[in-house]
Amino acid sequence: MTNNFDEYKTKISALSENEQMLRNEYLYKLNKGIILGPKTGVPSIDRPWVQFYEEDKLSYEIPNLTVYDYVKQKNEDNFFNTALEYFGKHITYNDFFFNVKEAEKAFRKLGISEGDIVSFCVPTLPETFYAFYALNNIGAIANMIDPRTNVSNIKRFIDESNSKILFYIDIAHPKMAKIIDELKVEKVYTMSAADSLPPVMKTLYKVKSAFEKKPKSQKVSKKIGKWKDFIEEGVGCTLIPSRSSNNLDRPSGIVYTSGTTGEPKGSLMTNKNFLAMVYQNWSANMGWEKNDIILGIMPPFIAYGMVCGFVLPLCNGMQIDIIPKFESEKFDEYILKHKPNHIMGVPSYLDNLTNSKKLANADLSFIKTAIVGGDKMVISSEEKVNKFLKEHNSKAKVSKGYGMTEMSSNAIYTVNDKSNKLGSVGIPLIGNDFKIVNENNEELPCNEVGEVCLSGPTLINGYFNNEKETNKSFVIENGKRWIHTGDHALMDSDGRVYFQDRIKRIIVRSDGHNVWPSKIEQIIEAHPKVTKCCVTGVKEDSNHNGEIPTAFIVIDKNYLSETEEIINEVNEECLKHLPERDIALQYIVKEDLPLTPVGKIDYRGLSAEGVEDMKNKKMILAKK
Repeated sequence: MTNNFDEYKTKISALSENEQMLRNEYLYKLNKGIILGPKTGVPSIDRPWVQFYEEDKLSYEIPNLTVYDYVKQKNEDNFFNTALEYFGKHITYNDFFFNVKEAEKAFRKLGISEGDIVSFCVPTLPETFYAFYALNNIGAIANMIDPRTNVSNIKRFIDESNSKILFYIDIAHPKMAKIIDELKVEKVYTMSAADSLPPVMKTLYKVKSAFEKKPKSQKVSKKIGKWKDFIEEGVGCTLIPSRSSNNLDRPSGIVYTSGTTGEPKGSLMTNKNFLAMVYQNWSANMGWEKNDIILGIMPPFIAYGMVCGFVLPLCNGMQIDIIPKFESEKFDEYILKHKPNHIMGVPSYLDNLTNSKKLANADLSFIKTAIVGGDKMVISSEEKVNKFLKEHNSKAKVSKGYGMTEMSSNAIYTVNDKSNKLGSVGIPLIGNDFKIVNENNEELPCNEVGEVCLSGPTLINGYFNNEKETNKSFVIENGKRWIHTGDHALMDSDGRVYFQDRIKRIIVRSDGHNVWPSKIEQIIEAHPKVTKCCVTGVKEDSNHNGEIPTAFIVIDKNYLSETEEIINEVNEECLKHLPERDIALQYIVKEDLPLTPVGKIDYRGLSAEGVEDMKNKKMILAKK
């Protein structure tokens, strides 16, 4: 199908951004039936999803500003309202910009200029915000590294970026001490969770720390300064405004992702990536309003955290309540304490809320939006959370999205009730291009499953200092630059997207047959006595080729005595709806499913656990 339209696609790709937006207005009327005309049947050309947007949201212009300038511009009348809340301390926008300027003075005094890179191995702290925005105003780049990363990768990420300065969280010193002397950085500073605490809490924190027995490795070298030492570097420095004729293409941040090829790579994000995401989400009616409170649980070293945690809320003049160390089991406590208008996370976080005794009789009318992404949310869980929110007086329904680091965060979102169909992750954000292709890279029509490909203004320029992987992951097709996501989905005839599975999760049986886990999971999770499920491949041993499709399930604790009966029932359901070669061959019951550091189900960890479970004969085989 696609070959007949290649020339047409190339012509469309040659349109300017303004012309593309004008075309959106035409397609909006065509898909709504306001004007009549033939459709091509090619989703990337017809863009059926534009019908869900309000007509005045179909076009926007990204200003030639830095993220810092845009945040300041948007808060000129908001200086005395809270920007950040940190353990009861309210930091106003006025204080926020003052602290950013103090950090900028220090960076400039230390010789940081446009294009330089500074590395951070820290969680979300007020100081993380100040440093990021100070560097953004200079035109320098914040290299964000997860402190939980192994030591060799931390060293590699710092060295390969040629960072001039390193900041790391003080509690990570035992790990960092192993590499400090080998790093090429000019200066090293630590940040502490206590740096911005209210006075009383800071005193208690210091007393507690003094009584904690520290290992010898935790002795901090005199060469390593603290945040206050860093700020003192800038005393007496006079700031001279620096402006570029092209702010949008200036790199602003690096976050690390395994992307589509497995090996961690630095994704280089620009001011345009950030600001395009701001305008896309404005078009998507997220409902984020000035002085609303959002729970800041997403870390700065993932694109989702950088965009939706560091930039979007401040561009909207909101209050971010910082949770530096998020513990999913305390999510209900955070909600009761902070009363956020907006919550976001992965599906497992929202699942936990419905079982919370602390929220059983709580009034949650303050919750305006509940956003999930990063992992697939099964329909039964979505219905359960929606029911829970309604019963607790919230008008919110679960808003779902889909994205990836290479698209600077979310690329697809449920922009309103009409697009928010059960099981769907929404529609492409305005300005994004979307298509689904088969194994031969031919575009598929609506309602057919294939690989998702994305393009748009939030697509990153590439991987930092990694031309080989950039060329492998980003491709030019019909004059447009695309990323092949490695994820399977389908688009319905109205333009809603339904995520199916990650291609990398495919299970290859010993007979060479491919099994898709999501199809099995959907059936098993529909059983009323099963609370969670993850299907993955388990190797019998290193001498055998292929994997055994294995269903790891969590059964409602009230029905554990019926375990074998439940497994036989779900197995029968699988056989009703799937070919025999496409079902799980064994079941392993777990108390709970392990999660990755950002809350996704750790299917790789389950595969490893499954090897031991099989050795210990913990698997259950359903009756044939």
